Amino acid sequence: MPRTGIMPAPFVKPGHAANGDNARTIRETMGVVAAYRSAPPANDNFANAATLSGNSGTVNSNSSMATSETGEPAHAGEGPYKSIWYKFTPASSGILSVDTHGSAFDTVLAVYTGSSVGSLTEVSSNDDDDSAGNCSGTNAPLTSGTTYRIAVAGYDDSEAGSTVLNWAFTPAALPSVTLSIGSASMVEAGGVCIVTAKLSAVSGSAVTVGLSFSGTATLTTDYTRSATSIVIAAGSTAGTITLTAVQDTLDEDNETIVVDITSVANGTESGTQQATATIMDDDSPPTVTLGLSGINMAEAGGTCIATAKLSAVSSKPVTVGLSFSGTATLTTDYTRTATSIVIAAGSTAGTITLTAVQDAVYETNETIVVDITSVVNGTENGTQQATATIVDDDSAADSDSDGLPDSWETTHFKGATNATATADSDGDGFNNLYEYISDTNPTNKSSYFNMSSTRNSTAGAVIRWAACSGRVYGVYWATNLQNSFQPLKTNIIPPQASYTDTTHNANSRLFYKVKVQMAP
Repeated sequence: MPRTGIMPAPFVKPGHAANGDNARTIRETMGVVAAYRSAPPANDNFANAATLSGNSGTVNSNSSMATSETGEPAHAGEGPYKSIWYKFTPASSGILSVDTHGSAFDTVLAVYTGSSVGSLTEVSSNDDDDSAGNCSGTNAPLTSGTTYRIAVAGYDDSEAGSTVLNWAFTPAALPSVTLSIGSASMVEAGGVCIVTAKLSAVSGSAVTVGLSFSGTATLTTDYTRSATSIVIAAGSTAGTITLTAVQDTLDEDNETIVVDITSVANGTESGTQQATATIMDDDSPPTVTLGLSGINMAEAGGTCIATAKLSAVSSKPVTVGLSFSGTATLTTDYTRTATSIVIAAGSTAGTITLTAVQDAVYETNETIVVDITSVVNGTENGTQQATATIVDDDSAADSDSDGLPDSWETTHFKGATNATATADSDGDGFNNLYEYISDTNPTNKSSYFNMSSTRNSTAGAVIRWAACSGRVYGVYWATNLQNSFQPLKTNIIPPQASYTDTTHNANSRLFYKVKVQMAP
């Protein structure tokens, strides 16, 4: 409202007439009203609200020349009348206590949210808080980051003047966060696990929980995750992310995903929170086969590699236990690098080496038979066995130079020179030299080198004989006994003691013979 005042007239004593000047002055001034208006306060309008800084304070103003705006709401149910505006933006959620204690008139007070005077939402308001002078006071719950508008006005249009606004903001206690996992075990074939972050109390602000992931499982190859943080919306008490297992064909131990809290925005971690999920492996262990390369070993340091192979890669080391038998003797005839084969995780094969030991003893070729006795983190594929042969390179002593070793003559004829190479001592049609080459008994008529054959209508004829180490065999064929025999397969090394003729028609009528000679 306009502020008015009346200028005083000169003093005239009662009963006395004023002189002319004075009378004129009285006439000129008695009915003259001098009017003037002061400017409204700077924060008179909503758009020019004064900013309250800090968490507490007092600000003084004067609302005598304040106005109300078009669209302005009634404050605490009154008006609107002359009002002044303030604004406050909290850094965190909490309670704002505001009052007008100390103001010189009957006030009303209101706290709002909104961006324009015509679209405000009341948070809290008060007319009288029973304090002296009909002042106002209220407590308003605030949300972090939101700008609030505070209006101070009079109870009616006549109430205005010296204004005091006191404020104190108390940040809300931050909620604590706990972490949990819905199901600790996940099947490897796409199993899921829900990780949940829970608040101790509802928060007016969104709470963001940062997470870290460790454990034996590998991201992408073993599992995926829907996010690396959990956001709990304002007004909610929980949020989640999802872990999903990834299927593979690798035999491996069950693997873990360990989830930890690394940070909490607008909250605190309740102690140390950690949750673990386990991916349950569903892949079968690999099977193991055994093989040898270089099965005919020269006696002079020849080597043979024993190899254990897996049917599939494993994430675990596979240990294959071995046993060794045969006619060869460890140390005097051969050495070995190990008694088991270890196949490293991620590999499919492992080896050991057998090495022949040279000697000066004439002897038959000797064998090393390798078997699987145990498999750790795998299974034996059926029954696995492999044989290596040490090929003797020593010349036999032959005192009478007849081609028959002294040891052979002594065994069969009780003396190193008691046998004649060309004699047929047992009358079986084979002389003693043939009997030696064939490894048959020269003193037993029923012991002589022979062969047999069977006909397989699908594969062909199968020729069999008794094989002996230190010899080399060959299979020959002819269409009749008048024609010369043609080689079918030569250089057959024991322990092979048969051959299948796949060259000719299975129903062909053929003649076969087997040739035996000393190995070079």
